[in-house]
Amino acid sequence: IVARLNDYMRGGGDAEGGGGDSGLFIGLLDIFGFENFDRNGFEQLCINYANEKLQKQFIVAAAELCLRDYQAEGIACAAMAACPDNTAQISLLEGRGGILPMLDEECALPRGSEASLVHKLHTMHGASPAVFGRPPPPSSRPARA
Repeated sequence: IVARLNDYMRGGGDAEGGGGDSGLFIGLLDIFGFENFDRNGFEQLCINYANEKLQKQFIVAAAELCLRDYQAEGIACAAMAACPDNTAQISLLEGRGGILPMLDEECALPRGSEASLVHKLHTMHGASPAVFGRPPPPSSRPARA
């Protein structure tokens, strides 16, 4: 599935791919990572998803639980800045109506398509530009070197 999706994104229509720039891409914002790619594939989506889950687990374990323990034991500690919360990103990926469940559903449909998936994603999440936004039109994107 990953190879076919990436071939399609690179090639412009069929699963075999035709090379060149089709203008299609998956844009990801990884607020807890270091990636800054012009284009991301399905593999990067999965990597970012795993990173977001690990980051959430780390935040809960390292910061929030430690702070609760200190408070429960009456240990004075300096006020901590609020821990970054990536719940919205995780929900966008895995939650009800999230990208991964919608992709799974679209793949199971006999006439599922990329266009249908994109339409459903924009319909479901288009009102939440803070976590899901449309990419700029191709004419306004910076040229790639």
